[in-house]
Amino acid sequence: PDKVLAGTLNAPDVVNIYRSTDGAVTWSASGGGMIPNISISAVAVDPKDPNLILAGDGGYGYMYRSRDGGATWTELTNFKALLSESATVGELYAVEESGMTAFYASTRYEGVFRSPNGGDVWQQLDTGLQCEARRVREGVWFKDALYAGTHAGLYRMLKSNPTWEFVPA
Repeated sequence: PDKVLAGTLNAPDVVNIYRSTDGAVTWSASGGGMIPNISISAVAVDPKDPNLILAGDGGYGYMYRSRDGGATWTELTNFKALLSESATVGELYAVEESGMTAFYASTRYEGVFRSPNGGDVWQQLDTGLQCEARRVREGVWFKDALYAGTHAGLYRMLKSNPTWEFVPA
Protein backbone atom coordinates (compact mmCIF):
# COMPACT_ATOMS: atom_id res chain seq x y z
CA PRO A 1 0.00 0.00 0.00
CA ASP A 2 2.98 2.35 0.30
CA LYS A 3 3.96 2.00 -3.36
CA VAL A 4 2.23 4.34 -5.80
CA LEU A 5 2.78 4.95 -9.52
CA ALA A 6 1.50 7.95 -11.46
CA GLY A 7 1.80 8.44 -15.19
CA THR A 8 1.92 11.86 -16.81
CA LEU A 9 -0.24 12.78 -19.77
CA ASN A 10 0.93 15.47 -22.22
CA ALA A 11 3.29 16.88 -19.59
CA PRO A 12 6.14 19.20 -20.64
CA ASP A 13 8.56 17.00 -18.68
CA VAL A 14 10.77 14.25 -20.13
CA VAL A 15 9.73 11.98 -17.25
CA ASN A 16 6.54 10.08 -17.99
CA ILE A 17 5.99 8.06 -14.82
CA TYR A 18 6.68 8.76 -11.18
CA ARG A 19 7.01 6.31 -8.28
CA SER A 20 6.54 6.69 -4.54
CA THR A 21 7.56 4.06 -2.00
CA ASP A 22 6.33 5.96 1.06
CA GLY A 23 2.61 6.36 0.44
CA ALA A 24 2.91 9.35 -1.94
CA VAL A 25 4.86 11.56 0.47
CA THR A 26 7.86 11.75 -1.86
CA TRP A 27 8.17 10.95 -5.57
CA SER A 28 10.99 10.03 -7.92
CA ALA A 29 11.25 9.64 -11.68
CA SER A 30 10.67 6.04 -12.69
CA GLY A 31 10.75 6.00 -16.47
CA GLY A 32 14.03 4.10 -16.87
CA GLY A 33 13.70 2.12 -20.09
CA MET A 34 10.83 4.24 -21.46
CA ILE A 35 10.98 6.66 -24.36
CA PRO A 36 11.01 10.23 -22.93
CA ASN A 37 8.07 12.61 -23.40
CA ILE A 38 5.34 10.03 -23.94
CA SER A 39 1.97 10.09 -22.19
CA ILE A 40 1.37 7.24 -19.76
CA SER A 41 -2.42 6.98 -19.87
CA ALA A 42 -2.74 3.69 -18.02
CA VAL A 43 -1.04 1.63 -15.33
CA ALA A 44 -2.15 -1.82 -14.12
CA VAL A 45 -0.65 -3.92 -11.33
CA ASP A 46 -0.87 -7.71 -11.29
CA PRO A 47 -3.17 -8.53 -8.32
CA LYS A 48 -1.15 -11.69 -7.63
CA ASP A 49 2.33 -10.16 -8.03
CA PRO A 50 2.65 -6.43 -7.22
CA ASN A 51 6.09 -6.36 -8.84
CA LEU A 52 4.54 -7.05 -12.28
CA ILE A 53 3.14 -3.84 -13.72
CA LEU A 54 2.11 -2.76 -17.22
CA ALA A 55 2.02 0.87 -18.37
CA GLY A 56 0.44 2.04 -21.63
CA ASP A 57 1.10 5.14 -23.72
CA GLY A 58 -1.87 7.25 -24.79
CA GLY A 59 -0.03 9.12 -27.54
CA TYR A 60 1.70 6.49 -29.68
CA GLY A 61 0.61 3.08 -28.36
CA TYR A 62 3.74 1.95 -26.57
CA MET A 63 3.34 -0.72 -23.88
CA TYR A 64 5.87 -1.21 -21.09
CA ARG A 65 6.37 -3.86 -18.43
CA SER A 66 8.08 -3.66 -15.07
CA ARG A 67 9.03 -6.74 -13.10
CA ASP A 68 10.48 -4.81 -10.16
CA GLY A 69 7.51 -2.79 -8.90
CA GLY A 70 7.92 0.08 -11.34
CA ALA A 71 11.59 0.85 -10.77
CA THR A 72 12.60 -0.05 -14.36
CA TRP A 73 10.67 -0.70 -17.57
CA THR A 74 10.98 -2.72 -20.79
CA GLU A 75 9.02 -1.97 -23.95
CA LEU A 76 6.70 -4.74 -25.16
CA THR A 77 7.30 -4.26 -28.89
CA ASN A 78 4.92 -7.10 -29.71
CA PHE A 79 1.99 -4.97 -28.48
CA LYS A 80 2.73 -1.87 -30.54
CA ALA A 81 3.12 -4.07 -33.63
CA LEU A 82 -0.56 -5.08 -33.24
CA LEU A 83 -1.82 -1.50 -33.46
CA SER A 84 -2.52 0.68 -36.46
CA GLU A 85 -0.44 3.84 -36.79
CA SER A 86 -2.96 6.09 -35.00
CA ALA A 87 -4.04 3.65 -32.27
CA THR A 88 -3.02 4.19 -28.65
CA VAL A 89 -3.66 2.74 -25.20
CA GLY A 90 -6.62 4.20 -23.34
CA GLU A 91 -6.77 2.11 -20.18
CA LEU A 92 -5.29 -1.03 -18.63
CA TYR A 93 -7.11 -3.44 -16.37
CA ALA A 94 -5.73 -6.46 -14.49
CA VAL A 95 -7.95 -9.18 -13.06
CA GLU A 96 -7.52 -12.67 -11.65
CA GLU A 97 -9.12 -15.32 -13.85
CA SER A 98 -9.06 -18.99 -12.80
CA GLY A 99 -6.04 -18.43 -10.56
CA MET A 100 -4.06 -16.51 -13.20
CA THR A 101 -3.80 -12.81 -13.97
CA ALA A 102 -5.11 -11.43 -17.24
CA PHE A 103 -4.33 -7.91 -18.43
CA TYR A 104 -6.80 -6.05 -20.63
CA ALA A 105 -5.80 -3.03 -22.72
CA SER A 106 -8.47 -0.78 -24.16
CA THR A 107 -7.31 1.12 -27.21
CA ARG A 108 -8.22 3.92 -29.53
CA TYR A 109 -9.35 2.38 -32.86
CA GLU A 110 -8.44 -1.28 -32.19
CA GLY A 111 -10.90 -2.40 -29.48
CA VAL A 112 -9.63 -4.43 -26.54
CA PHE A 113 -6.60 -6.71 -26.18
CA ARG A 114 -6.11 -9.44 -23.57
CA SER A 115 -2.86 -10.91 -22.29
CA PRO A 116 -2.94 -14.03 -20.11
CA ASN A 117 0.80 -13.94 -19.40
CA GLY A 118 1.98 -10.50 -18.33
CA GLY A 119 2.16 -9.00 -21.81
CA ASP A 120 4.12 -11.65 -23.70
CA VAL A 121 1.15 -12.56 -25.93
CA TRP A 122 -1.92 -10.47 -26.76
CA GLN A 123 -5.29 -11.52 -28.19
CA GLN A 124 -7.43 -8.89 -29.90
CA LEU A 125 -11.04 -8.87 -28.70
CA ASP A 126 -12.86 -6.75 -31.27
CA THR A 127 -15.54 -8.97 -32.83
CA GLY A 128 -18.77 -6.97 -32.80
CA LEU A 129 -17.13 -3.57 -32.37
CA GLN A 130 -17.61 -1.32 -35.38
CA CYS A 131 -16.53 2.26 -36.15
CA GLU A 132 -16.61 4.45 -33.01
CA ALA A 133 -17.19 1.41 -30.79
CA ARG A 134 -13.57 0.42 -31.51
CA ARG A 135 -12.52 3.51 -29.52
CA VAL A 136 -12.66 1.94 -26.07
CA ARG A 137 -12.14 4.20 -23.07
CA GLU A 138 -12.61 1.76 -20.18
CA GLY A 139 -13.12 -1.95 -19.59
CA VAL A 140 -14.15 -3.88 -16.49
CA TRP A 141 -15.36 -7.38 -15.61
CA PHE A 142 -18.66 -7.57 -13.75
CA LYS A 143 -20.09 -11.00 -12.93
CA ASP A 144 -19.70 -13.03 -16.17
CA ALA A 145 -19.23 -10.19 -18.65
CA LEU A 146 -16.55 -7.76 -19.73
CA TYR A 147 -18.02 -4.28 -20.20
CA ALA A 148 -16.46 -1.63 -22.41
CA GLY A 149 -17.25 2.06 -22.42
CA THR A 150 -16.75 3.19 -26.01
CA HIS A 151 -17.29 6.31 -28.08
CA ALA A 152 -20.46 4.60 -29.39
CA GLY A 153 -21.88 3.64 -25.99
CA LEU A 154 -21.68 0.66 -23.65
CA TYR A 155 -20.80 -2.82 -24.96
CA ARG A 156 -20.69 -6.19 -23.25
CA MET A 157 -18.86 -9.42 -24.02
CA LEU A 158 -20.07 -12.50 -22.16
CA LYS A 159 -17.52 -14.97 -20.85
CA SER A 160 -19.36 -17.69 -22.81
CA ASN A 161 -19.37 -15.73 -26.12
CA PRO A 162 -16.35 -13.65 -27.29
CA THR A 163 -18.51 -11.27 -29.37
CA TRP A 164 -19.27 -7.74 -28.21
CA GLU A 165 -22.91 -6.66 -28.07
CA PHE A 166 -24.37 -3.20 -27.58
CA VAL A 167 -26.04 -2.63 -24.21
CA PRO A 168 -29.07 -0.38 -24.69
CA ALA A 169 -29.85 2.22 -22.03
